[in-house]
Amino acid sequence: MEKTILIVCGTGVASSAIMNNAVQDLLERNKLDSRVILCRYSQMERYLSQADLIIASLDLPERPKPPVIMGTGFLTGVGVDELEENILRQLSPA
Repeated sequence: MEKTILIVCGTGVASSAIMNNAVQDLLERNKLDSRVILCRYSQMERYLSQADLIIASLDLPERPKPPVIMGTGFLTGVGVDELEENILRQLSPA
């Protein structure tokens, strides 16, 4: 079953694009078919009902229902292996 990943950053431009590249690479390496939506924080509410997982570059003041993973490791290069494992764990079938 295809899962939907919502990638959220402050403006929906640079950080989300970098995280998207990393997530797309992770999905490809693991042969996973997922839909990815990029958006800025102010648009997040519009896409929440579609999301199975949120990867964010900023701390979300309110925690929405789908699991939220901080994706800043993709921006800094720190903790990428752990971040990828966490994403794969969230995307695996229940």
